[in-house]
Amino acid sequence: MFVDLFHIDDAFRCYITRRLFPQLSCTASDCSIECPMAGEKTCIRLVRGLLENDFIIRAYPKSARKEAYQLFLADDLLRKNNIPAPRLVDYAENFSSKGVTFITEECIVGETWGVVKPDEHLARLLGEFLARLHSVKSDYWGPLIRSEASHGSYGASQLKKVNNRLHGANKFAPDKVGRKEIRTVKTWFVSFKYLLDGIRNFNLIHHKINRGNILYSSSQSRLYFVDFATFCYGFRGKDLARAELELLLGNKELIRVFLDEYFSHFSPEVREEYDKLSTFYRAYYHLSRSAVYLRRAHNEHPHRHDLKTNYLNQFLDQWQTLWAIITGQ
Repeated sequence: MFVDLFHIDDAFRCYITRRLFPQLSCTASDCSIECPMAGEKTCIRLVRGLLENDFIIRAYPKSARKEAYQLFLADDLLRKNNIPAPRLVDYAENFSSKGVTFITEECIVGETWGVVKPDEHLARLLGEFLARLHSVKSDYWGPLIRSEASHGSYGASQLKKVNNRLHGANKFAPDKVGRKEIRTVKTWFVSFKYLLDGIRNFNLIHHKINRGNILYSSSQSRLYFVDFATFCYGFRGKDLARAELELLLGNKELIRVFLDEYFSHFSPEVREEYDKLSTFYRAYYHLSRSAVYLRRAHNEHPHRHDLKTNYLNQFLDQWQTLWAIITGQ
């Protein structure tokens, strides 16, 4: 997070005038500059008035340099594999005296998935879109940087995430979810470890697909990723489960259309592998969402244990759905 706001303002001004304007062959009189968002990643939009092109400039503090480099690597993969996403036009690492890194990318005009109403056309587009992403393969899992690739059991890594989320339920909602229930959930997830460890080929995955980071351009009838800093190598199941439940809202007919289109780009063995693990990742989605709502409820009342908020009700809804999957109800 940026602490010295005066420094970041000066760094932005220096970056735009000394580096970006010369690259874009424009001057300050050609552009207007807006600040649509600020925070851990301070972003401004540079609007080129003459050529009608928009660009987003992202500034990363020194502590987030690895995340910026991850985005740079993801852009290279997307370009090579012709996967729709805003293209990076500049990457400037350690540009300022305090180590600020700047990334400038195209601004795609469209609507986020959260604004559009999913239909069969969008479900097919989504299937083809993710199939193209997951066609990028790797023999290792973890970060895009091979030197930082994860080692050890893939199943153990997935179960560690499960345990972290179950720990939150046990800590913050012991009166809502009993220990016996938590043990049952944990045992159920652990039963998939053998299958998870059997995965040998990994895919390029988004890892955190949601309704805010996929853009739909109706003029081009295309989908775009607008945030790919979370890209990594892993199993396709997490992306597919989030697409089914987060983007298609659990609509069975749209999910059928989506999966049929998606798996039409792969061999039958790929679908068989997913079918064996799909229940794990759908259950994990609900476990993850329950943990998010529980954390939000706790943050609202950090010194109370009753957590009587809407977030608690949402936590219970997600947990009950999870329980129904595990018990086969």
